[in-house]
Amino acid sequence: LNATAPFTPSQTSSPSPQPLVSSAEQEADKKENFKLSDRRKLLDTIRQGVVIIKTKAQIGGTGEASSWSGTGFIVDVEKGLIATNHHVVGSTVCTYEIKFSNGTTAPAKLRYFDPLHDFAFLMIDPTNLPKNSLALELSDQGPKVNDTVYSMGNSANDEFSTFK
Repeated sequence: LNATAPFTPSQTSSPSPQPLVSSAEQEADKKENFKLSDRRKLLDTIRQGVVIIKTKAQIGGTGEASSWSGTGFIVDVEKGLIATNHHVVGSTVCTYEIKFSNGTTAPAKLRYFDPLHDFAFLMIDPTNLPKNSLALELSDQGPKVNDTVYSMGNSANDEFSTFK
């Protein structure tokens, strides 16, 4: 999210013209700034449950490696369980490195995958989770028309990016 600082006129000896803004407009601006602050806090909190997954696979018997990355989220802090997509974990023997929002990393092991429904679970040693890690839950309610939806992840290798 990008926000601009409120306009403040420079201090000069001559008085600055004041914009003609109604008190209702000023109140709406305050509410919008408050909402922006709340959104940032919410997204920063959610980011504590989002992870970047770096996958490496050996291709054939030549020893050549292929790598790619994707996104997942923590579903159980006590067990170190992470949900992601099957296409992120791959269909061959792979190694996985999990990167957390605080920049630390940990190795993971594949625990389950479903190629038909495109989901998978990775597991890490729970002691490797950052202290501020957060388990995220799926909502039992779908989005409604005109709801604002945010996407957070590793789009175009832009780690922990958020899109509206």
